Amino acid sequence: MFKVRIRFLLIIILLIAVYVVFVQSKTVSYQGEDYDWKVKYSAKIVGLDTSYRLRIKYKGKRTISDVEFNIHPYYAMGIPSLNDDGSYVWECKGECRYIGNHEELLSFISWKEGKYKEEQMRFILLKKFH
Repeated sequence: MFKVRIRFLLIIILLIAVYVVFVQSKTVSYQGEDYDWKVKYSAKIVGLDTSYRLRIKYKGKRTISDVEFNIHPYYAMGIPSLNDDGSYVWECKGECRYIGNHEELLSFISWKEGKYKEEQMRFILLKKFH
């Protein structure tokens, strides 16, 4: 009788572990902005597969070029692609690094602005929201 209870308990624990690893998905989102930029980072884990999407929107009025973006110390992303709505988007699907254990992330944006291509830089704090 004791061995039956132990086996039953082990099967229950195994089923819970399989559910947590392979079925339950985890999502996290971070957002931050200042007067020139709005940044949104979303990541998702489904089973062992991780994906993320980073969207950067320029809110300023001037012409910009050569945008580079980093999330310190995790990503040195370089130049993201420009979307149709004027947002810069960086996506990863599959084997991506997951960030979700921090309440805040520090992002760094550099870009060239205006007629004389003067380089600008900005730090934006990204806060986790649920």
